[in-house]
Amino acid sequence: MAFTGMSDDDLRSFLRQVARDDEVVNPHPDYGYIHGPIPKKEGSNLCAYNTLVCDVITGGVDDEMCGKARSKWHMRRHINHVHAGAVAAKQKRHKGSLKDGELPFARKAIVLFVLSGGWRDAKYLHEPIVAAETHDIKRIADTAEDLARGDEEFAESWGTVFNRASVGRGDKGKEKAHAVVQPPEVPAESRCPSLPSGEAGPSRRRATGTADTSLRRSTSDDGPVAKRPRRDGNGNNQVSQSDGNDDEDRPSNVALAKKLRDEAIVDVEEAMGEFARRVVVDKAIFDMLAKCLSVISEVAVQLERP
Repeated sequence: MAFTGMSDDDLRSFLRQVARDDEVVNPHPDYGYIHGPIPKKEGSNLCAYNTLVCDVITGGVDDEMCGKARSKWHMRRHINHVHAGAVAAKQKRHKGSLKDGELPFARKAIVLFVLSGGWRDAKYLHEPIVAAETHDIKRIADTAEDLARGDEEFAESWGTVFNRASVGRGDKGKEKAHAVVQPPEVPAESRCPSLPSGEAGPSRRRATGTADTSLRRSTSDDGPVAKRPRRDGNGNNQVSQSDGNDDEDRPSNVALAKKLRDEAIVDVEEAMGEFARRVVVDKAIFDMLAKCLSVISEVAVQLERP
């Protein structure tokens, strides 16, 4: 992040020094975009120091931007995957190879974007989920509002509200923050079964709710492959025959299970971010969790298949 290592006092001083007539070109001809709107298919450069909010135009109403918030490396991966062609895919630079003047320029550009109301009024398809600890743009907005409350000159120059209404400290934000929202009923099929106190949970093999007591197959050179015997409810041995196609199906099952697992991890991370950073609990959060539970259940089913 562009302001990593800068103390709160230093940040306040920096905000006071920025003036409306400071010239900041975005995108910079050498450094690229610091913030949006970023055209969808131009293959532009993205500055190494940016807002960490996806500002690629989605093509929706009023040129809405995406709004997904990510870490530095996950942001580039997100843009390359979801908005292919918007920024240069192979633009990888490390701290030691940053261009001269890139950090000071990026700092001023991000601050001016916030102070001028660009961040507050930006239109996003997905409302950005940001925290001061992980995103400079939220820290700057919080600091600017604190500064405006005690510095009349600063407030007269820039105003007093810099956060977005959905997460900010203005009247609109306060109404949302103090609203009592009843969470919707989670579908019964998506709920995790509760266990009595002291009772152990299901084993991995029985996670789907079906008892699978089959053991590893034994092979034979003469005829079909037989599974080891298993007992029925009366204690009698049962032997089932395999059609020999289990091995053909397994690679596709494993690949599908891994794909579903990866999707579930992403959804769970987003759900955790919602709970950690948002005051208002809304239906979208519970819908996301219900989807996570459904996907994870499907993963368990796929992993249990031979």
